[in-house]
Amino acid sequence: MQRLVSLLAAPLFGAGLAVAALPANACSDIILDPAKTLNKQVVSARTMDFPGMDYWQSQLSRVTRGVTWRSFDFSGVPGRQWTNQYGFIGMDFRVQEGTFAIHQRVYNDGMNEEGLSAALLWLEVGQFVDRTGDNRAAQADDLHYLDLVAWVLGQFAKVEDVADALDANKAWIVGTNVTSGWVPLFKLPMHLVVHDRFGHSLIAEWYPTAGSGKPTMHLHIGSQVDSVGVLANDPVYPDQLTNLALYSGIRNKDSAEGAGDGAMAGTPGGFDSPSRFVRLAKIRQFLGEVVDGGEVDLYNQVGAVPQALHAINNVDLGHGVDNDPLMPGVPMFGVYQETGVTLVRDHTNRVIYFKGLHYQTLQRIEFAKVDFTGIAGGVVGPSIPADVLPAKSSRYTQGVDVSAKLTAPRVIYPHRPLPWPANISVTVSVAAADLGKSGNYYIYAVDLEKRYWNWTGAKYGWKQVPRGSLLPAASGALANRTFDGVFVNFDYRDKKRTGWRVYAGYGTSPADMLLGGNVQEVYVIEEEPGYLDPSAVGAFW
Repeated sequence: MQRLVSLLAAPLFGAGLAVAALPANACSDIILDPAKTLNKQVVSARTMDFPGMDYWQSQLSRVTRGVTWRSFDFSGVPGRQWTNQYGFIGMDFRVQEGTFAIHQRVYNDGMNEEGLSAALLWLEVGQFVDRTGDNRAAQADDLHYLDLVAWVLGQFAKVEDVADALDANKAWIVGTNVTSGWVPLFKLPMHLVVHDRFGHSLIAEWYPTAGSGKPTMHLHIGSQVDSVGVLANDPVYPDQLTNLALYSGIRNKDSAEGAGDGAMAGTPGGFDSPSRFVRLAKIRQFLGEVVDGGEVDLYNQVGAVPQALHAINNVDLGHGVDNDPLMPGVPMFGVYQETGVTLVRDHTNRVIYFKGLHYQTLQRIEFAKVDFTGIAGGVVGPSIPADVLPAKSSRYTQGVDVSAKLTAPRVIYPHRPLPWPANISVTVSVAAADLGKSGNYYIYAVDLEKRYWNWTGAKYGWKQVPRGSLLPAASGALANRTFDGVFVNFDYRDKKRTGWRVYAGYGTSPADMLLGGNVQEVYVIEEEPGYLDPSAVGAFW
């Protein structure tokens, strides 16, 4: 099934209008082009931007198969009911302080065990049919739009299946005119974006159609969505494409013409929605480009997850950058807009990565380690916070302490032909999760001129090799292993040895070792600054 999207004849803005005046609320989303990612991995990312994110206690929850849902009901007529076919991890949207609480099962993002994700992003012009207004009566099949994420994640595995279901149910996707005091709580305008593990996407928007004035679903799917791969907020998607076309001349190469004409020159730098849309679209266009005449070696490749982080960080709102309150003077809504949560979704390997406004260290949830079977009736929970407030947890300490890795001992070799300490050994330490797996051990060095040297055993010693062509020192079932005689046949008088940094690691291949982070610096070889006493030869600092 292919749905073609035609651009609106009368866009909301044109090249001559100031698009930066549009509201910045609230989020950005990107899916990388799987044709250009390492191993064709499908990865997407989004920011959750809103005023006063410290007030919003978003949680990431396990939701198992078998959970039965009932859509929001404000009319006395129960809404749609369905039961999860798939388990998922969902990020909810709740309030920790204030005068009201949002239903804990309102999810604005998540991914299911089939690698399909769904997310709601702000759309200022968004409007839904009023369940009990607009000359209609409430129906038993009515699905409130705030339930869309849970409905999609629990029911579907592919974008095409979601599109079919949205088409079939478009008359029953509704909003409601209920408010909560001063906040139009259930009139929050949204649009929906869905990605699957095959790299396909859809965007569904609801807004009044020109002429009738009645809210209508506008479904975008196919190459016009997959080729762009980004979503922000206002204006509606066809108009975002119209604006994006104005930036077709942007390139990722520096020009010889000098200042102001470098790589990506002309890309919008603001945090309004059209600027974020264009910036992400152009970044996505160039991420993962093949270089060096079509040859991409190991050291030119970057994994899809860090690529997604590089992209989405370009639209991250730090506290104070966007002083544009949604509702001035109103608690929670009357403060800075900021990025409260950043999610990266690995659709291929079923992993969700996340970081918060305060806790910027990346955390992850591996679906393979989560039990989605549940019990009779299903289970919602447990949950973990998407961010950690500094006043509430010692985990606010940022980063991973790697200080100990900078204590690699120095091996000093002499100027004079004294015996070299050939008994120096190297130990390769294997992570507990990798013990017993089949793999290779690698011991190699990099000199000051970035040349690579490979140690393949005490018999043959060290040999210079092309970058990326490391040979294993040994292979087999992985275990913590010590290699003796690493510096046998080491010509310490050769100046090329000065400044060597020696590394040891393991993996199924050099790429697996490097990309998996299973490598550590074990020695630094330095030249004797002067003549040493023979007893000091080979000493460690």
